[in-house]
Amino acid sequence: MAAASTGEAKFSYALVSAAPLQDTTATGIGIIFKAPDRSTIKTICQALDHTDTTAALYEAVMRVLDEALATGVGRPVIYVDDPQVVAQLNGEQPAPRELLATNLRTRAVMNQVGRTRVIAATASPRFSARRLAASARSGAPRQYGTRGRQLTLLPDDAAV
Repeated sequence: MAAASTGEAKFSYALVSAAPLQDTTATGIGIIFKAPDRSTIKTICQALDHTDTTAALYEAVMRVLDEALATGVGRPVIYVDDPQVVAQLNGEQPAPRELLATNLRTRAVMNQVGRTRVIAATASPRFSARRLAASARSGAPRQYGTRGRQLTLLPDDAAV
């Protein structure tokens, strides 16, 4: 379930978490979009069937990046409560082989959004995005994130 946006406010940072759901093969994701004044703009709480926690975190980060692209937010900050995923997205640690393509795609969109910062949040059951993720309900898989993402390619002679 996703809460509707309130007004035209843009988020400046997002809290992201994933939690395995009991008695199921699903993992819940929780995303909280925050305004500069720390008010909540939007939340996403969803169960992803047949998905492990790391893959679910990558999906949640992509949703934040999609929102940044759609709303024109530049320089978003994404707080993730898994230090390994943070290190992978910041290029400090290699991604698992099965998530290498997802990692590269996510990092490419981070570059497209512009100066995206991914920061480790305290891994705690009290982290608000973790509580939101744990409250997700499993059901039929939803078709979120199935649209293609177009990356802007730079010419070979472009200065980086």
